[in-house]
Amino acid sequence: MALTQITGSGIGQVTNIKIGGSGSANTLDDYEEGTFTPTLVYSGTNTPTVNSALGTYTKIGQVVHVQIYFQWDENGSTGNLKAGALPFTSVNTLNRAVPSMFSFGLTGLTENVSVTGFVQMNTTEIPLFLNNNGASSLSATYTDSNQDLYITVTYTVA
Repeated sequence: MALTQITGSGIGQVTNIKIGGSGSANTLDDYEEGTFTPTLVYSGTNTPTVNSALGTYTKIGQVVHVQIYFQWDENGSTGNLKAGALPFTSVNTLNRAVPSMFSFGLTGLTENVSVTGFVQMNTTEIPLFLNNNGASSLSATYTDSNQDLYITVTYTVA
């Protein structure tokens, strides 16, 4: 998406926009938005039946904002649940990483607990955890048929 300007001589693209200073490091030159197809995988046996997997993203510089929606049936799957196929690989060093910020919504959960997670370092994956007075992995024990999961996450890329 390009910004445009209207002048007396016509319409043109705005370039060389700087934020927070006049140096080249302050130039806003990396903006992208798009869609992707995220994956949902259990670590054990059987593959879930994913009825819907939608993902959108906005990348500004090294920061990526992602929204994901899944609707699936467990299909007898076992093991821990992980979302994957994020559009960009996360940073590979902790000292450069912005903590992942999450907003989760899981319907159909068989227990009265909330879900959390993080974007793993140097991957495109989000392991999912239960927030039930401890951080145990979200496993097939807690999921059922006809699940809906909404994820919003912000993370840093190289």
